[in-house]
Amino acid sequence: MIQRYEKIIKRRRAFAIAFALLGAAILIALFSIQSDRVPHHLYPFFGATGFSLIANGVVSCYRKNKLLHDAESLQKAAFLEFDERTHEVTRRSAYLTLLVLLYAGWIAAVAAAFFSETVCYTLMGCIAAGLVIFVVCYSIVWKTI
Repeated sequence: MIQRYEKIIKRRRAFAIAFALLGAAILIALFSIQSDRVPHHLYPFFGATGFSLIANGVVSCYRKNKLLHDAESLQKAAFLEFDERTHEVTRRSAYLTLLVLLYAGWIAAVAAAFFSETVCYTLMGCIAAGLVIFVVCYSIVWKTI
């Protein structure tokens, strides 16, 4: 079990490094592209996205390295990761969160219909995408049980 979890942690560390590199690539592209190609109001968005991806990748990589170097912490984390109770709590909380977000999106779409047709259709598209994501994730989770 520990060896399997160690492989999982190493894979997650590689994803963390990839996120940090993606953030760096976004910042490099943002600062090297001519100013007329990117709308002015998107600079803060892309800058914050780049910096947050770098910060997330660095912190996550640090935590994974720290976990890999401490055998006792690795064993505790592996036990928590593979515990059935943890999986059940995660499934239930994810299901409840998705339902709340879908209902909130529906309420927002109904309220937006009185003010803006574009916003209403955008919210309906988000609800449809959320439902598709829900069905895909639900089928993946139940196939892995």
